[in-house]
Amino acid sequence: MKKIACYHWRSDCESLNFGEALIPLIVGYFGYEYVPSHHGPADKPVLLSIGSELYRDYVNTAKRGHEKVVVWGQGHARGDIAGIDADIRGVRGYQTRDTLGADSFLPVGDPGFLLPMIHPVVHESQDYLLHAPHWHARRFGYVADSFNLEIINGDLLTAKIERLVYAKFVYTSSLHVAITCIAYGVPFGLFLNRQEKANLTAKWRDVWSTLVHREGRHPGQPKFFHSLHQCRDWWVDEGCYLLPPSMDQMVAAFPHDIAY
Repeated sequence: MKKIACYHWRSDCESLNFGEALIPLIVGYFGYEYVPSHHGPADKPVLLSIGSELYRDYVNTAKRGHEKVVVWGQGHARGDIAGIDADIRGVRGYQTRDTLGADSFLPVGDPGFLLPMIHPVVHESQDYLLHAPHWHARRFGYVADSFNLEIINGDLLTAKIERLVYAKFVYTSSLHVAITCIAYGVPFGLFLNRQEKANLTAKWRDVWSTLVHREGRHPGQPKFFHSLHQCRDWWVDEGCYLLPPSMDQMVAAFPHDIAY
């Protein structure tokens, strides 16, 4: 099996957060073996996929020891994007595309929305609520129904996905948990502990810019709440109308040519 070298926030760590852990699954769906960038050959490109690190310094770091950086699915949420040196095949959302000043035909969509194609399970609500706080919110502690976002390489990621899919309701501050819920049609709301702040609000707006409304209206903006009751009200009033974007153009733009 051919391989693709990938760079992400915790490329050199044994454990990944939930979004990063989707990268090997997605790369495998396209028929390739995922390789952390530091194990990839220097004369081959490295892929930037899921994440919010599309800015100059990060891309330059990813490029060290590699022929070039290829972007497919990454998003901009911070940092200087001027003079970015990358081969951009597709980005996370319209806000990233606009920030880059890219042509309107550049594909958009977070690769996490591909999950139902990769692991096709149907939402069948079981009687449990699930709390999935953002990676950085771990310092505030977990409650009994928490969903652990840390995934050790080789852990059963699909079992974690199914735990999300079968939940009666998910309250989360993790972008890729929210993306998973939207992709599978799982009831959810954006929940913050009182001490917690939304992580990189620009990335949320980027994803929301790609969503589709069942009734053809604007999908609005992401809204965070401090109570489960507010999350449920939002779901009934707004969230249940949100649909994932078409990912056809992103699928067609996958960089098969960088495999080795």
